[in-house]
Amino acid sequence: MDYSLLLGEIVQTKDQVMEVCAQDPVKGRGIYLDDQDRVWQIAIIDPLNIYDIEKKLEYMAKAPRFGHAMSCVPPDAYKTRFMGFMEGNFN
Repeated sequence: MDYSLLLGEIVQTKDQVMEVCAQDPVKGRGIYLDDQDRVWQIAIIDPLNIYDIEKKLEYMAKAPRFGHAMSCVPPDAYKTRFMGFMEGNFN
């Protein structure tokens, strides 16, 4: 499994974004305003890789040297690491 965090500033005005979101609330998912009225979109991009036999073999080969400090870790370890990052940086 591989997740990426997408963070982007929307260049439309706050009022323009609010109007679009009022017309279609689904488009408002992940939209945030900061204290300077800048508009941001934050999202987690879905899995890009499947943790298949190839990834398991890669993990077994690299784990003795790198432990969990690599991208190819079992899904539960990746989830724990990703959630820790999110909680540490966005709470």
